[in-house]
Amino acid sequence: MPGSDKIRFENGGGGAFYKEAKRAVESHLAGRGKTRLADGRILVKALVFGGGALASYSALLWSGLPAPALFGFAALFQLSALFLAVNLGHDAVHDALTPSARINRFVYLATFTLLGVDGRLWFLRHRKSHHVFPNVLGCDADIDDNP
Repeated sequence: MPGSDKIRFENGGGGAFYKEAKRAVESHLAGRGKTRLADGRILVKALVFGGGALASYSALLWSGLPAPALFGFAALFQLSALFLAVNLGHDAVHDALTPSARINRFVYLATFTLLGVDGRLWFLRHRKSHHVFPNVLGCDADIDDNP
């Protein structure tokens, strides 16, 4: 990977920059009466997108409709699953959905599974590659060429 041999971090992620950035973010959020966790709007998203996924999947299994209608329900299911993963799954990967690490893990594994994506692999690529080296060629797996 070009350039990656020059990028180094302090062990443990507890360096001065990290501590100052974390303090600044917590101060910014506290000043606005917010926390790092998702608020009640995420529940609305979960109900809307989860309901869309459940309804469209049920229609696919039990409706007996002709193929063009089933194609529409398949597209609706995939869009609902995508929106669940992008909204709930992404927040859960960052441990920002709930204070519980177990619930966050369950949510991101479940939502990415609905999408047909390995949630653990997405976690590793996103948290351990993209957020460590955002948009750095040769270091960020989200922007590097994938065979």
